[in-house]
Amino acid sequence: MTLAQGIYDPRTGAAVLASGGHPRPLLRRADGRIQEVSGPAGRALGMAAGPLKLTETHLDLAPGETLVYYTDGFTEALAPDGRTMFGRERLAAALGAPAAQLSLEEWAERLRAAVRQFTGSAELQDDQTLLLLRRA
Repeated sequence: MTLAQGIYDPRTGAAVLASGGHPRPLLRRADGRIQEVSGPAGRALGMAAGPLKLTETHLDLAPGETLVYYTDGFTEALAPDGRTMFGRERLAAALGAPAAQLSLEEWAERLRAAVRQFTGSAELQDDQTLLLLRRA
C-alpha cells in the first residue's frame, strides 16, 4: 500500500508533501510545462518492520500551477499489445497540452480519456485515482 500526504496553505501556495512508496507527483506550471516533484518516495507501507521515516518535500505553488497526484493505474495501464505501458511521459504530455482554461474536472476527464484511448478499452485494468490541486 502506498501513502501520499500533504499540507497546503491556499493563502501562500506553500505545500509540504510526503510519500510512502507513492509515485512522485507532477507539477503543471501555469505555462503548461510539466515537472516531476523531486524528493524521496519513501517505502511502501507494510513492506518492512520499523519506523516509516517519511521525508518532507517543500513546494510553493504559484498562481495557475497545478499539483497532480496519481495512482499507478494511470502510468501502468497497458496497450492492447499487453507490454507497452502508458507511462509517466504520456501522462505528462496529456497534462502539458494547451488548455489552461479547463477546470480540474475537465483535466481529470482528459487524463482518463487519454488512458482509455491508449488501452483501447473503457474497462479499468487497475484503480485510477487523481488528486489535482490548482492554486487560483
